[in-house]
Amino acid sequence: MLVVAAAACSTITPFDRGLSFAQRGQDLAAKEAFDEAIRRSPESAPAYANRGIVRARLGDLDGANEDYTKALALGSRDGDVSRSAPGSQRRPLRAGARRPMRSD
Repeated sequence: MLVVAAAACSTITPFDRGLSFAQRGQDLAAKEAFDEAIRRSPESAPAYANRGIVRARLGDLDGANEDYTKALALGSRDGDVSRSAPGSQRRPLRAGARRPMRSD
C-alpha cells in the first residue's frame, strides 16, 4: 500500500505542485516548485508566467517582470501563454488570485 501511494505522489510534476501551492497562498513553496519546473523544462512559458505571478506576490517585482518577459517571448513561439483547453488547470494564475487565469 505504501509503495502505491509513493508511486502516485511521484507523478505530480513540479509545475502542478507550483500551481497547488500558489492556489493555497503558499507563494514561497510555489516559487520553488516553479523554479524546478523551469530547470526541467526551460522552454515552458506557463512555468515562467506562473513564477512571475508568485514573485510579484512575494514583492520581487523585477524578477516578476523578467519572468513575464520570458513567458511572452516563449509564448509567441507556441501561441498565447494563457491559452489552453477549456477547464484546464494549466493556465497562468491571475495576480493576487488563488485560481488559474481564464483565457475568455
